[in-house]
Amino acid sequence: MPKLNVTLPEFIKKLSKSFSDHRGTAYLVGGAVLDVLSNRKVKDWDMEVFGLSYDQISQVASQFGESDLIGNKFGVVKLKSEEFDVEIAVPRIENKNGLRHKDFDIQLVPDLSLFDAARRRDFTMNSLYLEIDNNMLHDLFGGYYDYRRGIVQHIDAKTFVEDPLRCFRAMQLVARKGKRVTHDTVQLCKSMKEDCSHLSGDAIFAEFVKLLMLSDKPDKGLRFLVWSELIDLFPELKALIDCKQNPVHHQEGSAFEHTLMVIREAAKYRDAIPEEWRLAYMFGMLLHDVGKPAATDPVTLKAIGHDKLGKPLAKTFMERLTRDKDLIDKVKRIVRAHMRPLIYLKDGSKASAWRKLHNLCPLNILAYVAMADNNGRGISRSHRFSEEDTMFQTIMKMHELIGSHKGDIPSVLMGRHLIEAGFKPGKYFSAMLAKAYEFQLETGCDDIEKLLEIATNEKTI
Repeated sequence: MPKLNVTLPEFIKKLSKSFSDHRGTAYLVGGAVLDVLSNRKVKDWDMEVFGLSYDQISQVASQFGESDLIGNKFGVVKLKSEEFDVEIAVPRIENKNGLRHKDFDIQLVPDLSLFDAARRRDFTMNSLYLEIDNNMLHDLFGGYYDYRRGIVQHIDAKTFVEDPLRCFRAMQLVARKGKRVTHDTVQLCKSMKEDCSHLSGDAIFAEFVKLLMLSDKPDKGLRFLVWSELIDLFPELKALIDCKQNPVHHQEGSAFEHTLMVIREAAKYRDAIPEEWRLAYMFGMLLHDVGKPAATDPVTLKAIGHDKLGKPLAKTFMERLTRDKDLIDKVKRIVRAHMRPLIYLKDGSKASAWRKLHNLCPLNILAYVAMADNNGRGISRSHRFSEEDTMFQTIMKMHELIGSHKGDIPSVLMGRHLIEAGFKPGKYFSAMLAKAYEFQLETGCDDIEKLLEIATNEKTI
């Protein structure tokens, strides 16, 4: 039980001291301890307070900021202050009573032993307790050793299996903070596959978001899905494992190996993507080739049309995880458009083709899509993209020339222009406007008079 030489924020120490004054003992737990040990900025300030009831914890916390008591069923107080957001929990015992992730009977036990509290947690590296008042680290299950060596392993098989979502926590944890998952933990997760199939899409989605958005090596988490056989729950991804690729372009092997390489490359450029497209970009790169198994010719190994075939498969995958229609739409656009930039550059396509492509998916997004897809192959360094690369810069320049940063290029000619020209609103309006917009995309014309002439041409009407 070593004493750490760390300096915690005054707010956290004062909050802990207040719990002590009421005969409670406050500990930092979970990821907060790991961040402190690594001298990283703490992302989530999570505490457990022993010796005090939920009501007592709520009363103390209310003196330090706004307290959210929505988590009273789970014994959690969410404290918001000007400096920090802190989640404060009462030690508890959980007993599974159903198939869903949230099907638990929860018993709050303020006087639970530290050993039993740590034992109910998921992985050894998350079982560390840092006593805030004296900086004493309590490591009852070898979590510090495992963390330093990147080992993800469960604490107790009997308690672990009560929450199948822990299998997907292993997926994102090994990619974010670990190097490998122990054989015993992999086998335990494999035995929980049926239970995992009953998890809600929203719960699994949250773990995928952590994998794709917080890890520099998300491919590690995808490999874990294969080892644990949880990949069976995602047939669109599983089909990639046995999908051979044309070795002329893909010396890395299967479409799954390509996807692993692409998703790691994509993570390198994640922060360069506009925030509103960032998550769609990562999911899009995960799913960009899901159409290959259906499209691949067994003789030539060419996968002509896999981008088109992949769009509905990506939609099916995403709809199992989330109801976010905007996100799903963006992912579909990326999958459908991911091949086009390099093809257009190779063919010397006209500006009109680039405008139409931009309407499908913004070119500044596709520039990074093309770079991750190209670099995620078994190719030499000389054939890799970079942000200084001529091909990447050409795509970005096309985006600047088009002048729209929101996606679809807005139509110059509007219905009001037709009305001002003496036309009455009617069934021909949409066809007239569509004709003008098509001409605008083909030529780049933004002259209203010319577009009005195109729209009102008798052949159109």
